[in-house]
Order: sequence, then structure tokens, then C-alpha cells
Amino acid sequence: MMNEFKTVVITDSNFQAEVMDCTKPILLEFWAEWRGANHILEPILQALALKYYDQIKIGKLDIDRNQKIVDRFSIYSMPTILFFKHGRVIDSVQGTVPSRELEEKILALLSETT
Repeated sequence: MMNEFKTVVITDSNFQAEVMDCTKPILLEFWAEWRGANHILEPILQALALKYYDQIKIGKLDIDRNQKIVDRFSIYSMPTILFFKHGRVIDSVQGTVPSRELEEKILALLSETT
């Protein structure tokens, strides 16, 4: 499911298709409505989703509604962002980070050959 900002809502039920089977690299944010830091990242992720929409998928997974995936990746703090390529976690970030740092990680992910 794609919203107007070109981010994808990831759930326990669509995780395999949207993340593990995806041919594009993926930035996946683990978030919760009640966590203020996630709201700080929202405009940053929206801007990155628009800028890199044809190269990378940016997804959001609500930790309160998708415990299976939260447990699978041992997500204990938020926000946590995992960077996937070919179904593997390539990098991660915890906490709020500047836009430039996320963009650098996206560029590194796009240049990753594995």
C-alpha cells in the first residue's frame, strides 16, 4: 500500500513480498504513533521517498500492530531504521538522525554490490 509520499506501509502479512522479495533496496522505519521521535523523522523520510522513489523503497512498520516482525529483528528502541538489500539487513540506524546521514546511508546502499 503506497501513500501520497511514496512510502509503503509494511505489516506482518506483507513483509515477505514488500521487503524480502523486493528487487529494490529498502529503508524500513520501525515506528509507533506514541513515540515523538518518529514524528521528527516523518518529513525527512517523506523527502527522501520523493527524491529516491525510483531507486529505493521506503517503508514504515508500526511496532504496535506488527509484533512478529519486531520480534524477528529484535527491535527494542525507536526509531530504528533497517536498510535491506536482496532480503538482507545491510545497515541500521537507531534514534533520530539528520537527513544527510540517512541520505548517505541510502547512497551507500545503492552502491552496495552484494
